[in-house]
Parts: sequence; C-alpha cells; structure tokens
Amino acid sequence: MRNAAGPKFAVLLALLGVPLLSACGGTVQAGAAATLGGDRITVEEVQSRAADVRDAQRAAPNGEELVKQTGTLMRQTLYFMVLTRVVDRAAEDEGIKVTDDDVDVYRKQYEQQAGGPEALKQMMLTQAAMTPDQMDAWLRLQTQGIKLTEASGAAPGSPEAEAAVNDALVKASKELDIEVNPRFGAWDAEMGNFKDTKFKWIKQVTVDREAQQSAVPLQ
Repeated sequence: MRNAAGPKFAVLLALLGVPLLSACGGTVQAGAAATLGGDRITVEEVQSRAADVRDAQRAAPNGEELVKQTGTLMRQTLYFMVLTRVVDRAAEDEGIKVTDDDVDVYRKQYEQQAGGPEALKQMMLTQAAMTPDQMDAWLRLQTQGIKLTEASGAAPGSPEAEAAVNDALVKASKELDIEVNPRFGAWDAEMGNFKDTKFKWIKQVTVDREAQQSAVPLQ
C-alpha cells in the first residue's frame, strides 16, 4: 500500500524538489557532474547551460536581482538535467509517449495563464531560471508528469495520484543508479533533490480537455 503522506518526488507539485540525504558510496567519472545508468552529464554541459541563463538574466531589466536570487544556479541546472532523465525513464517504464502535439497543448495553456508567449518566457527566466531555448525540455517534463498522473488512474492532485507518481519516479531513479559529483551534492532516490535545497518552479496548469481535443497539430 502506498504511503500518500510520504515524501513527494515533486515533478507534479507546485514545488519541484525536496531535501536530499548526504552522499553515499560510489565514485563519479572524471569530468562528470553526474552519471545515470551508464550515461553521464558533464560539468561542461552544466556550465554551458548555466552560462546561457546568466547571460539572459543580466540582459533582463531586473538582472542584478535575478542573479542574486539564483546563487546556486549550477546546482539547480544539474538538478533539472537529472530530473529530466528520471522522468524520461519513468515515462518509458509506464509506456508513456509524449508527442510535439501533446507539448503544444500545455504550451498554449501556460502561455494563456502567463499572459502570452513573451510573458511566459519572462516567467520561466524569473521563476525557473531557464532561457526560452531550455523551455521546451521543461514543457516536455511537465507533459510527461501529467500523463504519469493520468496513468495512475487516480484523481489529479489527490494524495493517491501523488503517491503513484512518486512511486514511479523513485523506481526510475533507482534503476538509473544515479551518482552526483560531490561538488554539487548527492542523490537519494527516495527524495529527489540536493541536500537542504528546494528549487521553485512554475505551478502546473489545469488541463482543459476541450482545448486538448481541438488543438491544431504542429506542422
């Protein structure tokens, strides 16, 4: 029986991420920020993505404030990159496929809630520390999360749905046998974040089923 009151892996929650335990065992390959199931995310990749965000933040009207608010940007960037791999594995395990059309449905709803495409881009930079080029990966992750909820058969937002998705993500995290470079922290499959850190992300939209059914396919 699932423990609905237990820790949430958090991809479907308003906050993505909960505290993570201290490092344990294993070593990370040289030059790697993290290793996952034989694959690796390099420090150079993390630095490159973080640098793109910093450039975009500094170009914003409130750039200095944004930079100060994201002092752990490298860590936050790696967290999202790891989380993306975990959600990919969970979706694969559940037989979930996400198409460009699926992502476009949620893109339009997020844009509507934000006040338009440009407003969403600014919100992503401000609240999620992501550039417009990085937004597609975030939208895809959100779409996968919604589909994982639907696959659980439980009511969206219910403790049962959250517990089911949490179970799927914990299972995927364990399968990937994740190791994180100590400079960034450590990974715990039961919790899904770096120690003593909570990263805030944009709240998930409520899906409009009629809009989803009438969405124009991407060309």
